[in-house]
Amino acid sequence: MSLATFGPVGVWGSTGPQAIAANPAASIAALVCAVLAGVAIAVLARSRRGAPVVAGPASIELRAEPPAVVDLLTGGFDVDDDAVPATVVDLAARNWFSIEEYGPGNTIIRTRTARPTGQTLQPYEQMVLDHIERHAIDGTLPTQVLTTGTKTAAQRWFQRFAKAVTAHGQQLGLCEPRFGWRERAAGFALIAVGVGPALVVADRAGPADDPSDWASAGNILLGLALVAAAALVVGTLRILRAGLQRATPAGAAAAAHWLGVRDFYSGTDEFADRSAASVAIWDHHLAYATAMGLARTVQRQIPFDSEHDRHAWSRATGKWRRVEVRYRTIRPGWGVHPGWLVFTGLLAGAAWGAATYGAIRFVEFVRRPDVTEYITLTAAQERWISLGSTAAAVIALTGAVHSAVRFLLGAADLFRHRQVEGEVVRLRARGGGEDSEPTYHLALDVATPTNGADDSILAYRVRPNIYRATAQGARARLDVTPLLGYVRSITALPDQ
Repeated sequence: MSLATFGPVGVWGSTGPQAIAANPAASIAALVCAVLAGVAIAVLARSRRGAPVVAGPASIELRAEPPAVVDLLTGGFDVDDDAVPATVVDLAARNWFSIEEYGPGNTIIRTRTARPTGQTLQPYEQMVLDHIERHAIDGTLPTQVLTTGTKTAAQRWFQRFAKAVTAHGQQLGLCEPRFGWRERAAGFALIAVGVGPALVVADRAGPADDPSDWASAGNILLGLALVAAAALVVGTLRILRAGLQRATPAGAAAAAHWLGVRDFYSGTDEFADRSAASVAIWDHHLAYATAMGLARTVQRQIPFDSEHDRHAWSRATGKWRRVEVRYRTIRPGWGVHPGWLVFTGLLAGAAWGAATYGAIRFVEFVRRPDVTEYITLTAAQERWISLGSTAAAVIALTGAVHSAVRFLLGAADLFRHRQVEGEVVRLRARGGGEDSEPTYHLALDVATPTNGADDSILAYRVRPNIYRATAQGARARLDVTPLLGYVRSITALPDQ
C-alpha cells in the first residue's frame, strides 16, 4: 500500500477517507523492537562511561597537568569556561606576561617582548596569548577588554579552545572519545531496528471494516510504537553527540588526585576573594583554584570567561561538588501558574480540537457533489489533499493532546504545594530583548550533608520579584507546586 493512499484518518477509499486497521500482533512486535532498541542504546551508553572517579585524599601536591586539562578532569571530562581564565593566570605564573592591580576594578596585563626560555605552549595556550597580545596597546591592556566578540563569535572561539584542551587530554592518555565509529554504527543500526518495523507496519496496514474505526487496538499500539521510535531517534542522537569524553584508567587516577586538591583548596577558603594579580604570591596554585571554580574574583576580573549557565559548583552537602543545571524540560507548563494553565488549556484544547475536526472533514467537503460541480480534482490533486489533511489533522491532534495534558497538570496542582529549601546555585535571566521580558530562572540544590541529591538540577522558572528576592550562593526556602514547579513564594534562610 502506498503512503499516497492515506487519508486524514486512514486510507483513501472509493467513497472517501477510511480508517486503517493495523495488525495488533505486528504493532506489538514493532513496539517491542523500539523499546528493546532503546534499552540497547541505554546499555551501550552505560558501558562507555569510562573508569570511575572517586576523590582522593585532600592534598596540596600539584601534578604536571596544566590548569585547563585539570578543568577537564574535574569537570566531568567536559571543558568549562573556567579553563580560560585559569590559563591566563597560569601563563602569568610562567612569566609570559604579568598581571597587576591598580586600585579596585583596575586590573591590567603587561605583556613582555622576551619569551621565557625552555617553554613551549599548547595550541589552546597560544590562542589565549595571541588574543591578549592582539588587544595590547603599548604592551598593556585592562583585563576588561578581554572579550571574544559577539555571542556567536565567542562560542566559536571557546569551542576551538575546548577542542584543543580535549585533544591535549587525549595526548596525555587521560581521556578518550566516549563513542567511536563502532558505537556510532551500532547506534544507527539500533535506530533502524527500532524505527523500521513501525514504518513497515504502518505501510502494510489495510483498510478497516468500519471506515470510522481509527481507534482500534492495533492502531493505538502502532501509535505507541511510532512514538517510541521517535523518542529512540532523538535520544540516540543526543547520546552519540560528538565531543563526549570518558576517563581512561590514568585519567581517573589523575582526576581523583585533583579532586583531592580541590577539597584541600575549598577547605582553606583562601582563593575565593583573591585577585588575579595575587598570582605573584600564589603562583600556580591560583591558576588551579581558578580551573576548579574556586577563585570567583579572578573569574570576574578576566572576562574571557563568563560563569557557565549549566555547570555549577555547590556546597549544599558541606563539600564542593559539581552539578549540572537544566533550564528546559519536556513537562508542559513548567513554572506556569496552575490556574492559568487550566484556563489556557481549555481554550487551546477547544481550538486544536476544532482544527482536528476541520482537517478530518475537509476532504469530505471537497468531494461533496455541490462542490465538485464547480471544482474538478485530478487523482494526483486528491492524493495531495488527502496527505495535507492527514498532516494537518495529526498536528492539530497533537496540539489538542498537549493542551489536555496542560489542563490536567494545572488542575492537579491548583490546590497543592510543598516547601523545598537549599542553596541557590544559579540565578539566570535568559532571552528577552527591546520589546520582550527575559525569562527568570532559579536553580536550587536541595542536598544536605546527610542527604545526597541528584547532580542534575532542573531550574525553576520564576517571576521577577522572586528572582530579585535572593542572591546566588544564598540559602532559600521555596513554596512550590509539586508537578508544575510554580514558585508561589520565597523565604531567605541563614547560612548553615
